Amino acid sequence: MNNSIKLPDFLSHLEVVGTAKDALELCRAPLNFQVNDPDIIVEPEGSPSMAMLPSFVEAYQRNDQDKLKAVREKNYQNLETIRKNIENCGDDAWVKARDTNGVEFFVSYNESACVWAYPIEERTVNEKKQLVYSLGSFDNVTKESSFASLSFTNPYVAVIESALALVVIRVASKIFSKGLSMAFDALAVTFAEAAAEAGLEAFCFVIPEAIISAVALVFATALAIGLCLLIDWIISLMTADFYIKLLIFNFDDNRDWSSDGDNHFFDNAKIAGNDEKYKGFTICRRQKAKLPPFITDATSEDVIVSYAEIDLENDSKFMEGLGVALSMKTDDASFTLASDCPFVGATVIKEKSPAVSSLEGYFSDNSWCDGLKTTIDVNGMPVGMTLNTQHGADDNIYEVTVLIGKKTY
Repeated sequence: MNNSIKLPDFLSHLEVVGTAKDALELCRAPLNFQVNDPDIIVEPEGSPSMAMLPSFVEAYQRNDQDKLKAVREKNYQNLETIRKNIENCGDDAWVKARDTNGVEFFVSYNESACVWAYPIEERTVNEKKQLVYSLGSFDNVTKESSFASLSFTNPYVAVIESALALVVIRVASKIFSKGLSMAFDALAVTFAEAAAEAGLEAFCFVIPEAIISAVALVFATALAIGLCLLIDWIISLMTADFYIKLLIFNFDDNRDWSSDGDNHFFDNAKIAGNDEKYKGFTICRRQKAKLPPFITDATSEDVIVSYAEIDLENDSKFMEGLGVALSMKTDDASFTLASDCPFVGATVIKEKSPAVSSLEGYFSDNSWCDGLKTTIDVNGMPVGMTLNTQHGADDNIYEVTVLIGKKTY
C-alpha cells in the first residue's frame, strides 16, 4: 500500500496500491505465452449515461436554464482541473486504487471530483474472453456523474487485464490533450500507441469503422462533456458562427430508441469540430447503465439515464444559420424532431409522432412551436422537448434537449 498518497474525503474508502507508472513498469515485462490471435476488438457497451439528482431532472422538465447553467458551471470548475492535470502530467495524474470489493482500478482526482477507468465485468463471448471497463466522472459537489463502458474481446484479455487498464487511461490522456476531433480520425492509431507504451506490441486493437465515433464518445463521456460542454476545449476546435447542441435522454425503462444514420436532414449543418459524417445511434433503456460499485453509494439518490449528444455547426459561415431534423424509432413507436437556428430571427423547435417520411418537408413546413418547450404523446408515452433560448445564446450555442419518457411543464 502507498501511504504517501492521500485521497480526498469522498474517496477515503479506497486504498491506494500504487501509481500508474509503477503499473506500467510491471506490464512491460515480456509476455510468457504465444499470441495466436492478436486482434483485440474494442466496442462500446451500451450508451453513455448520466446520474443526476431528481431535482436536476425536474430542471430539465421545467427548462430551468438558470439551474442547469449553474450546475454545469460547477461541473466545469470541478472537472476541468482534472482534465488539465491529465493533459499536463500523463501517468502522474493517475493512481491505482482498490475498493472494498477488492477490485483494483485507476482513478484521477482532486478534492471535489474524480475520473476513473474501472473493470466492471469479465465474461466469455463466442469462446473468447471479454473485459468491460467503465470510464466516467463524478462531481462530489453536485453529485452528478457521466459514464460509459467499453468492451475488449480476445482470448488473452484476462491475462493482460492490468495492461489493458493502462491502455484505457493512456488513450484517455491522449484524447484529453489532443482534443475530441482527433479521436474520430486517429482513434485506432491512438490505441496502438498506448498499447505499445504498455508493452502490448504483439496485439492489434481493432475498432469497427461503423462504431468508431461511439467508442470515441465513451472517452468524451469520461469528462462529462454531455453534461457541462467544456467550452474552451470544444469551441477551440471549431470555426463556425452558430451551433446546435442536441441532447437526447432516454428515460424509457423498457425500450431502446434509435436514429437511422441514413435518414436525417441537415440544413447548412455538419457535425461540429470535424468532418465526420452523421451516423445512426441507439440510446439504450435505462437499466443497461452501469456505475462502478465504489461510486454508487454517493449517487444512491440519483436518476440514471442513457443519452446521446449531437453537436452541429453551420457549414457555410457567411451569414447563415443551421437546422436539423431527425427521427427516433423503437419497435412500436416513433417521432420526428427538428430545430431551426437562422442567422437572423428566432431559433425554434418542434416534434411530431409518428415519425414523418420526408424530413426535409417537415423541416420546411411552418409548424414550429411558439415557445421554448413542448410535449407530444408518442403512442401513450410523453416526449418533452426544450430550447435554451430563441435569441442571443452564450457562444451562439443553442441547446435543444429531448426527454423521451418525460413531459415538460
